[in-house]
Amino acid sequence: MTNLDDQAIENLINVFGYEEIERSLFQDDFIKYQQDPVNFFKDVLCVKEIYEDLIKVCESVNKNKITIAQSANGVGKTWLLGHLAIWFYLCFPESQVIMVASPPESNLKEKAFAEVLNVYYKNKHLFEGKHQVTTLKISEKASKDESINSKHFIIGKSIPTSGSPDERIAKFSGAHAPAMLVLADEANGCPDEIFTALEGCLSGDNNKMLCTLNPRQKAGACYQMTKTDKANTLILSAFNHPNIVTGRSVIPGAVDRDKTVQRIIEWSSPVENADDRGIDCFEVPEFLVGVVATSSSGKLYPPLEGGWRRITYPPFQTIVLGQYPATNANSLINEVWIDNAVSRWKLYTAQYGKDATKGINATLGVDVADQGADWCCVCKKYGNYVEGFSRWRGLDLDVSSDKIAKICAETDSYQCNVEADGIGAAIPPKVSRQGYWKCENIECESTGKTYLDDSIFKCPVCHKEMVRKHINVRKVYVSSPSSKKCDLGKFGLVRDELYWLVADWLKRDESAMLPDIPELREEMLAFEYFEDQNSGKIKVSDKKTVFKKIQRSPDYFAALVQTFYSPAVPHIRMID
Repeated sequence: MTNLDDQAIENLINVFGYEEIERSLFQDDFIKYQQDPVNFFKDVLCVKEIYEDLIKVCESVNKNKITIAQSANGVGKTWLLGHLAIWFYLCFPESQVIMVASPPESNLKEKAFAEVLNVYYKNKHLFEGKHQVTTLKISEKASKDESINSKHFIIGKSIPTSGSPDERIAKFSGAHAPAMLVLADEANGCPDEIFTALEGCLSGDNNKMLCTLNPRQKAGACYQMTKTDKANTLILSAFNHPNIVTGRSVIPGAVDRDKTVQRIIEWSSPVENADDRGIDCFEVPEFLVGVVATSSSGKLYPPLEGGWRRITYPPFQTIVLGQYPATNANSLINEVWIDNAVSRWKLYTAQYGKDATKGINATLGVDVADQGADWCCVCKKYGNYVEGFSRWRGLDLDVSSDKIAKICAETDSYQCNVEADGIGAAIPPKVSRQGYWKCENIECESTGKTYLDDSIFKCPVCHKEMVRKHINVRKVYVSSPSSKKCDLGKFGLVRDELYWLVADWLKRDESAMLPDIPELREEMLAFEYFEDQNSGKIKVSDKKTVFKKIQRSPDYFAALVQTFYSPAVPHIRMID
């Protein structure tokens, strides 16, 4: 076991105690696996089969601060979390493993942490009875007084569904250890503020985070980390699983070949022309060509043909390929449209710089918030060019009105549209009472400059009297019935009409330009449209529905939408 003679061992036992010596020897054996979780699984936990995709995740956890594993269904992501938790706990002295899962708490207790306990009880001999186990915690006992070592544990932390974001941040902040591993299961369902708090804990070299998720929607903190390359992202496709590749139940209980082929046949269709292949297409793996599957009703399908297929049911990309859907069947806005608008914005801004808005009057859109967590947001749109946004929070309506008036003056806005359902109705009267001065002397070097201060009515540069300008502010009652229609039918409310107009603008107008703001992109992709079953009218997701998806109010998009409002033009009849 060691090179020490019997007398030396006896002396060590007399000084430190047998339990402490035994603990150290076990720990030394495990330390050699600190950079090798895969062989720890095989040598210590006696895992017989671990396939290539899971090995890549393990390697990424070793090399990277943050790893995201986008997973198809039934490919072993929760199994992996349980084994990684035990590996890290045993191989790193004084380590802490923190596990979270999307609400409700049953996801944590019955799935994620249950897998940790499953691995623990199968390998209980490794822990030598020196550990205390509860429903959501495994912790080490100190050797001398049998008290709990508060610095070394695996803990499952449930995410409260009530309380404010700041309260949730406080609950998950402040954890620090020489070695820490954060494991997040179904991470796309965890509120964004949880990751804000947990990332703040990853300050040491041996502090890492692994997030596993089924990529259902392009929203949330994990999607943003993938989009901005903040994390190393891996895709666990069902096509790479040994059960699918071999056609045998190599890993019992995991995804199987028959069900996968059934989904291919039912959720996609052949693509005949190579030019028609797009981001919603995939190639049938060679090992599945000719495989026969059965429908849920018992119908036998013809053998699967090779070649490319187009996905007809968007969840296929998540369930089988482990990818974000190219678009939901009912998505209001396609991400490709956003990408095109952002590319045009960057090109236009680079070409014209400060002159990008020269000679164009702004149309402003305002989404109002009172004191609280939501943002008051102003969108500045010049023709088809959305220059950007201004936003603030925690201010009362009087202060917000002054800020909006200042932006109206600075941009010399043509029109300012304010969502007037609710507290927003108080803004237009307050803003419209104000005016500003504008120098229109073409010979003055400051021509076009505006001044909100009533005491300044002469240009400070040319000293000539300036023109008094009125701030044109309109109330937009988005909950009012709409009289407009699209190709699919009539709109239900004005808000449905306005959101549709933005989508149509991005889709059809090749001069549409948007700044690259991750929050705006996330908000736009969260909206869907549908036909109301009762009225038959076209409806768009309401704010409450979107809030549940992205865990915040869609303030950017709501402000942008207001810039598309055009007041009804009165029809004038001439009477003789």
